[in-house]
Amino acid sequence: QLVNVILRDVPVNKSGQASGTQSTSRQVGTALGVAILGAVLWTSLGTLMTINLQTEAGLSAQQSREISDQVVQSSGVTINSVDVPPDALIGAEYGDEVQAVAEESFSQATARATYVGAAFVAVGVLGTVVGMRRREDEQDHTADDAQQAHERAATGPADGSGAAGSADQPAEPAQR
Repeated sequence: QLVNVILRDVPVNKSGQASGTQSTSRQVGTALGVAILGAVLWTSLGTLMTINLQTEAGLSAQQSREISDQVVQSSGVTINSVDVPPDALIGAEYGDEVQAVAEESFSQATARATYVGAAFVAVGVLGTVVGMRRREDEQDHTADDAQQAHERAATGPADGSGAAGSADQPAEPAQR
């Protein structure tokens, strides 16, 4: 689970706070993701449909904007939906050519939103890889420090006064 991975290195006394922070971040990220992808989808649909109706169906700019606005305001339901009576679909009112343009525009807009989503996933993967490398570097440094401390303890102080600690003088505990 993601929570277990995130909380693996968090001290137990801070796990509640860390878990809450992780959960809040996930919820905010989800809300922003849906908002951004929805905005890309509907903005793209409106723009693409207006352009495609002019270029492919030969409609005027005004007619194209009106039809496009109608589709976007219906959240695309008037393009094709089982919940809408057939006579309420865009094709019934404006014809098969407009219906085909609307379907193609919706397809193109969905592709754009998918590309934006894929870009966010790529950024997330990149961030994960960079974070993992940093963690590995930190672990390597910690292991090196522990090895050096072990070697110093085994060979004694650098001044040659003997082993670390003796019967007369106990070794000092390691500082953290």
